[in-house]
Order: sequence, then structure tokens, then C-alpha cells
Amino acid sequence: MSKVKKLLIGYPLVVFLTTLMCTIVFQIPTAYSLAANARSSTGIVKSKDRIQHRTIYFEYQVDGTSYTGAGGAEDAGLNFDTIEPGESVPITYDNSQHSSSVIGQPDKNLAAGLRLLVVQFVAVTSVFLFLILKNRRHSIGSGFHEST
Repeated sequence: MSKVKKLLIGYPLVVFLTTLMCTIVFQIPTAYSLAANARSSTGIVKSKDRIQHRTIYFEYQVDGTSYTGAGGAEDAGLNFDTIEPGESVPITYDNSQHSSSVIGQPDKNLAAGLRLLVVQFVAVTSVFLFLILKNRRHSIGSGFHEST
């Protein structure tokens, strides 16, 4: 079997596996559920972490139960440097899974995950096209023999 045929056979498997990996890493199912079942609320800032991607940790309540979450101030159009513990921040939680939440609106997280998934697909396809073209060029070049 030629290298090109092997690449063509392997392409769907590699695309499937990398898509599955990226879906898990980028938490696309969680982001989708959060966007689909969004409920707006208010969280109380508990702490801030400048080193960990400028993360804000907050607490919120749903039906009398307290939950914690984390996110970026910029996701809600807020300034990380001016927010202090004890202040309120707008959050969105997943009404089907109350422990899942973000600061601001969840659409940004879902859109970012989907964009990264598209980038992954384009990158994998580009690598395969490069390898196929490279192998075709070598196989075409090896078919010609100089005669003396």
C-alpha cells in the first residue's frame, strides 16, 4: 500500500481522535450546556489570583445551596485590578447543573472552544495535505529514470 493511501486511510482516525481530545480539553460539552441552560445571577468575590491568569474566585447561591466558581473579570467587562473581595460580580450558572458557572455570559467560552476546534481541524488537515503532496511528489519523481 502506498504512503499516500495510508495517509488517506489514517486521516479520518486522526481527525476523530484530535477532535475528541480537543472537545474534552476545551470543555465544549460543559460550555454548551452552560450556554443552553443559562441563568443569570450575582456572585460574591471571595479572592483573586493575579498569577493564575488573573482569576477571580466567587461564591453564589442557588435554591439555598452555596457553590463556588472562577473566571476572568474581563469576561464580564470588569477590571481585575478594581474588583475586591466582598464585591458582587455578574455570573451565569447552568440551571441543569448548578455547580457549573462563569463570570459574565457563557457564550464567549463556547465560541472560544469552537474556534479552537476549527483551528485544530484546519491544522490537522493542513499537515495531512502537506504529507500527501510531499509523498506524491516523491512517488512521481521516483517513477522517472534517466536513460543513457
